[in-house]
Amino acid sequence: MRVWRLLPVDLADPSWEASSHRGPAVVRAPDEESAREVAEAAFGVRSRFAPGKGMRMPPWKRSDLVRAVVDEHSVYAAEGPHEVLEPSFDHDLVSRPPVKEPKMEKHRGRAGQGPR
Repeated sequence: MRVWRLLPVDLADPSWEASSHRGPAVVRAPDEESAREVAEAAFGVRSRFAPGKGMRMPPWKRSDLVRAVVDEHSVYAAEGPHEVLEPSFDHDLVSRPPVKEPKMEKHRGRAGQGPR
């Protein structure tokens, strides 16, 4: 098994309407075709494209829209099920510290007057 990095190349293409994610993705799969299929299964959404002339193919399966490279130095194990490793809800929670809300200062003025 390998870990693949799928890197969007042309986000201006209207085919991206058929994807819920438009950033880089890390996928565990045995080959490039499988990696693209895993990404498409995870991020693919129905689009309003009419069948027939002008029909677009999902972006994750198109080499002109997404570059696929083997990640030789991945932090993820190559062994395991075929899956999207990034983006991941669990990973995002760990990698980003919680946001602290700013403390609000109390204004001591006369009633009916706003801050000066």
